[in-house]
Amino acid sequence: MKKVIPFIIFLLIIGISFSLGTEIKMPNETGVNSTVLSSIKLTGNADKVDLALIVPSGWTLESWNVYGIPKENVNFTYENLNGKKIPHFKIKDLVSEATFSLYFKIKESGKLESIVTYQKDNNSGFSIASKSLKIKYSTCGNGICEPGENAKNCPVDCGTKKTNYIVLVGLSTIIIVGIGYWLWRRKHVY
Repeated sequence: MKKVIPFIIFLLIIGISFSLGTEIKMPNETGVNSTVLSSIKLTGNADKVDLALIVPSGWTLESWNVYGIPKENVNFTYENLNGKKIPHFKIKDLVSEATFSLYFKIKESGKLESIVTYQKDNNSGFSIASKSLKIKYSTCGNGICEPGENAKNCPVDCGTKKTNYIVLVGLSTIIIVGIGYWLWRRKHVY
């Protein structure tokens, strides 16, 4: 982040004559070890766009897709920032808008940040957006079988997997009576 601040100041000094909007959408909270869909929408016109994502530890980018521009216009890599690998998208020829759908595996709360730099003709600009996501830990006893709960660790919410002995005894009785009748009939009819 320390390397980004001087670059942002430089962009402010040279002047920004156009802008590119950035919007992040995702839920406010999720369960532990869940997969979350996040979308980042870029709006505007630019010849070149760099989209870097500052992803919290405990988040893993599982897959992504882009809408509004051909996928061939996007080069995806992981860049090294202070010893941490960050997802980095290089986009060429943004003519209106592009929406990135990002699927993250979430293990802990955190804030997703996007840092966007862009260039149109001889002008440059930047945009920063962020969105926080909290982990909602399951609460045993609230009547909802939530992620992380199961019949073993929270039978109140998730039910139990006990065999219904009445049904088992009833079926066994029917089978035994049926076999007995078949044997009796076989003995008396033949």
